[in-house]
Amino acid sequence: MWEVGSAKPLPWRASTRRDGDKMTVMVQEYPFEASPAVKEMMRTIENSTSVIYWYSDGGRVSHNGSIFFLDTRKALFGVTARHVYEGYLESDKAEPMICQIGNLVIDPKERLIGMGTHLDIATFRITRKELAELGNITVPWPPKVPEVGGGVFVCGLPGFAREMPAPRRVEFKHFTALMRVDSVSDRAISMVRQPDEEMMDICGHELPPPNMDIGGMSGGPIVVHMRTPRDLTCWFISAVISEGHQSYDIIHGARADWIADDGTVHG
Repeated sequence: MWEVGSAKPLPWRASTRRDGDKMTVMVQEYPFEASPAVKEMMRTIENSTSVIYWYSDGGRVSHNGSIFFLDTRKALFGVTARHVYEGYLESDKAEPMICQIGNLVIDPKERLIGMGTHLDIATFRITRKELAELGNITVPWPPKVPEVGGGVFVCGLPGFAREMPAPRRVEFKHFTALMRVDSVSDRAISMVRQPDEEMMDICGHELPPPNMDIGGMSGGPIVVHMRTPRDLTCWFISAVISEGHQSYDIIHGARADWIADDGTVHG
């Protein structure tokens, strides 16, 4: 797991929301350092993120993407990038594929709730029993949009780190980073590592190799970490990883606030 960003701590950034006549201030704090809070946040986000992959019967794993889970109280569902699902459909058309989320075998076509028309998001039904068997947690709802210059955590399971040490056994690795938001549009969030920003290893692992291919992280969550005035830590889904360039230089995400609480996707 790696963290990306400036060596200098970012200032706190405040946003507000109204609850009736009361005003609540949410504060973003993103120290780019090896703090226990950042490490714990990374572990928590990894617990919310799984892998979705497919293979032919008796064959090796063909491709993989990332997937996370949302519980809106109205519905429980998995979320990945639309192009990950379309990649499965393309492979399945050429040759029948078996698809899994972790150790759970699924038929994505039967579980599909919705896909974005212009947004790179797809959602799928999952039961509470299945989620418990996977051992994953949900990313808190509702979505929050980060500010430009603020920090977000990104998490996924890139295909280059996929290993198959024995027949019918496959291992994946989480890659998690803290990145600075470069731009926010009505549909997307982008993180760009600037030339004067350096990578920092905060969890005791080596830094990613130069030009590392992060394909497979698509569909993973982009989350914002916040504190309340009473110093309670909160984290919320912000976007779905839709595109990435080598070694975290650029990561784009489709904004999650286009997902409705029933799992359908507007946009």
